[in-house]
Amino acid sequence: MVKFMALVLNVMIMSLYSFMKTKFNLDLNKLLLNYKWFKTKEILFVWTKRVWIWSLVLKPAKSLSLESYCDSAGVQRSCFVGKTLRGRGLVASRNLAPNEEALRIPLDLALIEPRHSYEEHWTARLAKRLQSLRDTNNPYAISLPDAPRIPSRWDENILIQVQNKSLEVEVESLFFWRAEVVGDVVDLDCLDLVCSRSISLGGSGPDSLLALVPLLDMANHCPRTGGYYVKQDNDIVLLVGAAGVRKGEEITLDYGARSNDHFLLHYGFVPPNNPADSILLGDQLLSWSDLSDTLDPELRHEATSLLSKYPTSLEYDLNQLKKLSIEKTSFSQFDDDQNDLRCALEYRISKKQLLKAISGRKPADASNSVFLLNDGD
Repeated sequence: MVKFMALVLNVMIMSLYSFMKTKFNLDLNKLLLNYKWFKTKEILFVWTKRVWIWSLVLKPAKSLSLESYCDSAGVQRSCFVGKTLRGRGLVASRNLAPNEEALRIPLDLALIEPRHSYEEHWTARLAKRLQSLRDTNNPYAISLPDAPRIPSRWDENILIQVQNKSLEVEVESLFFWRAEVVGDVVDLDCLDLVCSRSISLGGSGPDSLLALVPLLDMANHCPRTGGYYVKQDNDIVLLVGAAGVRKGEEITLDYGARSNDHFLLHYGFVPPNNPADSILLGDQLLSWSDLSDTLDPELRHEATSLLSKYPTSLEYDLNQLKKLSIEKTSFSQFDDDQNDLRCALEYRISKKQLLKAISGRKPADASNSVFLLNDGD
């Protein structure tokens, strides 16, 4: 009986379809296809709407950019954070005359600690405050780059590539100092960021103040032509150098007369053409500014002797650095070990070029002591 009823129903459906096709030129296949497409679109719409609603509920509010965060805190600026030849840095948003103000930051926005030791080193106190800001997604804290690749983070096989035993001893000493300061409560990345980005706000001895200053610490180092900062009442002001800066050009900061050893140990990079770089010959520390035709011949002889004792020549090192730059061009970004190796090469090249100049061979000026620019963040 059931089979008979099913057969009757099937005949009725087919007769109805035949009638509608003849009368209204209707194609059942197209009808079914359109129905399925309509239902599919309806389902997609419903689920898209559900996903969008849940994304609003679950997704945290979009954080402010560093510039917007600083602007809302009263910062006055003629620059923005952008890509430069040195990596990320400050870019002028208008033409700036020599010694003109580029940035004015309220002291309230900075993280400031006195050098007084109390129970913790000032770097540890600043690092803990920075870590707290990171935990709350503070725009300044989360805008900071990764911790610098200082030699204390390097692989031992790369560290020996600096070809300087004295520097290796300093790296080991710094490694254990960092471990002592960090303890169990201070984030090591935050500590290294503090050590490489903090500035002095004046004072002397234990009364001096050290600070992390948003936006100002985005300025890259440039000797001679870099700008400088001053404390004015309740503000920190960045002024451009004596040459001025044109719109779209980088605004830099002169970090001070420090040797390449200091820059590498604490900042994780080797500045090119550093006029303050120095090397110890006997009991005398010589820099590029000490070079002259009247330099003691004994010092020249000692420089020549020391240069000959390196396991690799200056020409070999320059060639290796060139190969590394070609590899980076060919294979995109370096990993940490490759960047560390490049820094080690740049360091030992800078020392050999200074020794070569002391020995009386060219170049006799730091501006001619050229190796590739470190283009990290």
